[in-house]
Amino acid sequence: MDPPGVDQGPESPPPGEEVALLVGFTARSHDADPEDVRAALAPYHRLLKTEIERFGGTVEKFIGDAVMAVFGAPVALERTTPNGR
Repeated sequence: MDPPGVDQGPESPPPGEEVALLVGFTARSHDADPEDVRAALAPYHRLLKTEIERFGGTVEKFIGDAVMAVFGAPVALERTTPNGR
């Protein structure tokens, strides 16, 4: 809700966080070579990053097969000077 006398435009939904996991990943990767697991995850990570960004989200982090993404969070503006002015 806007403060009295201030119109900040339409209200946005609150930020949300989503997590995606691959079914069966832990069992399949348990005895696999780490480099093979990494190579298998690379296309998955690229695809999810592309799709998350396409829908306005930001990838927070990748942890193995887990991908954490944030949607609807404010974006910080780049500072033009060291003190932010």
